[in-house]
Amino acid sequence: MDEQEKIIREFFNKMQTENGIAIENIEKENSICCFRWQLTTDKENSVWELKQLPRHILIKTLSLKFEKFPSEKIIPLLNRMNYVNLKGTFFLGTKGDIYLESSHFYRNHFYVEEELALFITEMIDHLSLFYLFGENCLKNNLEMEEALKTSIEFLKVKKS
Repeated sequence: MDEQEKIIREFFNKMQTENGIAIENIEKENSICCFRWQLTTDKENSVWELKQLPRHILIKTLSLKFEKFPSEKIIPLLNRMNYVNLKGTFFLGTKGDIYLESSHFYRNHFYVEEELALFITEMIDHLSLFYLFGENCLKNNLEMEEALKTSIEFLKVKKS
């Protein structure tokens, strides 16, 4: 087991024991290790994965929050969020499912637990922004730019 795989496994063992998050170790083709989990904070609307590949770490989430909306309404939101592109890229699946992916390529050394936690936290923040933005556009009928501005301001206030 290489050093990066060991750090990733220890990180997920801590997540499971300290936070009570159910972690599933899954086998994926071409990956060194891969873990899947769900967050309870988003009412289990998303499934998360972290894959260790030979040259980088890939963090991916699948969200079902807006799956009942037509793709014609979702695609402009995804495009706008990709333009903002804080952390990761949004994709629309064939069944209305939304994917968010972020890759972190290795430098001269491996990532430590704190960096892994930061990568995941940043993606959670990015997905939260998308959820707020989507709610403001699709349910509160705000114009796209106003919805995005309102969502960003709300998250800034919440963090401070």
